[in-house]
Amino acid sequence: MGNFYANITLRAADTAAAVAALTHLRRDAWVASDAGDVVVFDKACDDQDIHALEQLTIALSDRLHCSALAACNHDDDTLTLLLAASGTLLDRYDSNPGYFEGENLPPAGGDAKQLCTAFGVRGQIRELRRVLHADHSQFVLEVDRHRALQAILALPPTLSFLGYRYVARGELAGDPAAATLQRVWGEDSASDAVPASHPALQSPTYEQAMAALQAEPNAFWAEFALALQDADVPESGRALFKVTRGNGQQLIAQLREYVRSHGLVGPDGWIRADDRLAEFLGEREFGHLALSRLLLKALGCEPLSAEVIEGFQRNDPATLARIARGFEKAMRAEDGEPDAAGEGTPE
Repeated sequence: MGNFYANITLRAADTAAAVAALTHLRRDAWVASDAGDVVVFDKACDDQDIHALEQLTIALSDRLHCSALAACNHDDDTLTLLLAASGTLLDRYDSNPGYFEGENLPPAGGDAKQLCTAFGVRGQIRELRRVLHADHSQFVLEVDRHRALQAILALPPTLSFLGYRYVARGELAGDPAAATLQRVWGEDSASDAVPASHPALQSPTYEQAMAALQAEPNAFWAEFALALQDADVPESGRALFKVTRGNGQQLIAQLREYVRSHGLVGPDGWIRADDRLAEFLGEREFGHLALSRLLLKALGCEPLSAEVIEGFQRNDPATLARIARGFEKAMRAEDGEPDAAGEGTPE
């Protein structure tokens, strides 16, 4: 099973104003913030209701006079984006528009210039357009496309990939943004910061989710490290990838497809490797979050330096552009296009 989540990012918005607007609209939602951006996790929208997501995105952009980007990931098979500003829907994007009809169609919509303008990264139009319009086959999991978009647009790194139910069962705990979490109950109820004793952080899945997060604190950075590097594939991995060298992001996509197609994911979400995968990665059982770390190690790639991580966290334009180029390079590798030697060497 892939990811199911929906959320709305409000660029440079005020948290109190967002909570007040959601309360007035009588929404059942969670709100959190990161580096000035506010992210809304609405219960009705999390049911994959695109109409409800569109209406709420428009309403919030109108009430808060800001740019609002809604994202809806359906089972990692299709990613929907809705861009609104000051009460007007500006763009609608569907990465896999023929999915529900069983048709293979290219991505629809996705105005890279509008998105880059709305999020203040006008120098990234070309890179963003390439990610948006890449065929679904180039992103086996749509969360990977969303990660690439998140890097280009400088969206909140953790909040962008959560939905109402993920937040409600405690999957944000342990992240710095958890300290900003607020619950909206509707017009007649108070909205307060959520204490550690709140039932949302005491669900049966809480300990398991927290254990997985704590076991892989650097999974997010490992993903970017892979995108920034090319590597020779060791002999033990060549039967998995059918290539002797590739970009790390290209290889992690192929590895996830191998895991999926060979039925290696158990009902608890853990990967139980077959002999071929276990020989290459050196482990037999591990969570999804561990896959990027294990591949980074198996390929002999370097983790991101502290300088690159710090630059990303403060939205340094040069760092974000470099990461975006890494994802673009991975996509060129998928397309079989040549690339300049030396690009993407990690610091």
